[in-house]
Amino acid sequence: MLLTTPRRSAILLLTALSLAITGCGGAKKKRLDTASKMSQLGISKLKEGDAEGAVADLTQSVKLNPKDAETRHVLGMALWAKGKVIGDESLMTEAEKHILQSFEMKGKDVPGDWRNNLGALYVDLRRWPEAVVELQKALKDPEYRTPERPLNNLSKASLEQHKYAEALEYAERALKIQPRFCTALVNKGAAAKALKKTQDALDAYLKVIEVEECSNWAEPYLKVGLIYLEQKRNNDAKQNLQKAKQADPDGPIGKQADQLLRSLGK
Repeated sequence: MLLTTPRRSAILLLTALSLAITGCGGAKKKRLDTASKMSQLGISKLKEGDAEGAVADLTQSVKLNPKDAETRHVLGMALWAKGKVIGDESLMTEAEKHILQSFEMKGKDVPGDWRNNLGALYVDLRRWPEAVVELQKALKDPEYRTPERPLNNLSKASLEQHKYAEALEYAERALKIQPRFCTALVNKGAAAKALKKTQDALDAYLKVIEVEECSNWAEPYLKVGLIYLEQKRNNDAKQNLQKAKQADPDGPIGKQADQLLRSLGK
């Protein structure tokens, strides 16, 4: 019969504890590694436009690593994107919850781009005062490298509230920073048109078309076509309306362009 001394018992106990701790550490590392992989996969899917797939992967990642502020923030963005695609405002409210939780995790170091994201979400939710607060905070972040984005979102918020002079000012401030910022050009066009500055509106929409990565957008072609119709430049109008229809054949812009073309006899 093998007897153990007190010293030997202590050694065996310490060895068992060490093995248990090592085992727990290994399991935790594996869980965090899996969470990281799921997060990266979700981010890739979101960039590719697969909001539903991104939500699934990012939700799994957050379950595995609830303290990851960055992943939780991107989960909010994915929920927002999915909500917009299927027209479900409850998903956008869920997105707000995750984004605010990511803010709490960051404490005083919330990045300007995160503030801009929340502000843009509030614009979509038509919660104007809250949107302005977050977008202004984004502008005040000295480390934020793309201030044209919150300026453009402020322009959109002003447009939605029919504050056209304010919208035009914000869009022009954004364009001073990034002259080829397509959505700011679109907002400038809309604000200028509402203020009866038709030539300024036309110039803004035409500049969107000149930007290569935005040249397949349907909206600016439709807007240009509508202005040309007002100016009785029917041939120019037809050319742009046809391009709008081609860019969005089954969507609302393409259908509107098609109706206008029919009225012109194509």
